[in-house]
Amino acid sequence: MKAAFIRETGEPSVIQYGDLPDPVPSRGQVLVRVGAVSVNPIDTYIRGGANYWQLPQPYVIGSDFAGTVVALGDGVSEYCVGDRIWGSNQGLMGRQGCFSMGVSDTCQRY
Repeated sequence: MKAAFIRETGEPSVIQYGDLPDPVPSRGQVLVRVGAVSVNPIDTYIRGGANYWQLPQPYVIGSDFAGTVVALGDGVSEYCVGDRIWGSNQGLMGRQGCFSMGVSDTCQRY
């Protein structure tokens, strides 16, 4: 997948764009084809080094997204492939951000 990510925190110049392995949804997660993202102030704080939790490496940046569910992990019953959703996924509890096609377990239908 193509993604915007960082390997270290710092100035905006630390942001890289390139290929990362395709994500696979785990139990209770959905895979989302991201259609739109926005920059949230928390994105700049995390990129700048105000890490409140351990970030995966490399870390896909971004927290706010809207997109379409393309795959379901085991145990997901409240969403269907094709559902349009929005959410926030900003590195909490080891999760990746959303400036890519990514996995989420924090989303809502729209």
